[in-house]
Amino acid sequence: MSGALTSLLAAYGGVFQDPQREGGHVLPGQCRLVADSDIGTFDSKYHYNYWRPITAIRAAATDGNPDTSADPTWTPLLDTPPIPDYDSGHSVEGGAGAQVLKRFFGTDTVSFTTCSTTLPAGSTCNDASPVTRSYSSFSQAADENGLSRILVGYHFRDAVTTGIKHGRKIGNRAVNRFLRPVHHHGHDSEDGDTDGDGPDSDDVDSGH
Repeated sequence: MSGALTSLLAAYGGVFQDPQREGGHVLPGQCRLVADSDIGTFDSKYHYNYWRPITAIRAAATDGNPDTSADPTWTPLLDTPPIPDYDSGHSVEGGAGAQVLKRFFGTDTVSFTTCSTTLPAGSTCNDASPVTRSYSSFSQAADENGLSRILVGYHFRDAVTTGIKHGRKIGNRAVNRFLRPVHHHGHDSEDGDTDGDGPDSDDVDSGH
């Protein structure tokens, strides 16, 4: 599962690459959403500076909690990135992508099947018989995307669940700012926004 959804935004790539205009709206660029997600999660990571599971498990004897015991030989399934745990960037990106698509299509219950580009050779999207995963909703895929980070040993669960929520806020911000109705030149905006920045109530912080 860890390789099946290395990035939910990448998994949604086919949807993002569909015709860019529908119903007078423009789907926000995939790269812009990734950038906003990464900025938000790195701000949180270095604000809180929480340790990763590999550090917490190996150094449990020093955490002041008598109910934990250290395992200095414990290792995750994949090498842990050298950045703080909270929140999970993978989960933030997945939550953002799922929320944009949910808002764009007006429903969360869209079924789709996707593959991975990072599974072992023979199983990727570029191989003759790729391994695929099927979902009945965007949020289901976002949840599994985040779960993969727990199963490989990268993150604690709180970093994942909070990351998905953080991503949804970023996704909503992207929709409210960039997925806007197209009006004829010279007409006032229907929502009364004259600066093109979007309603202030839709703005969100980095998730602190």
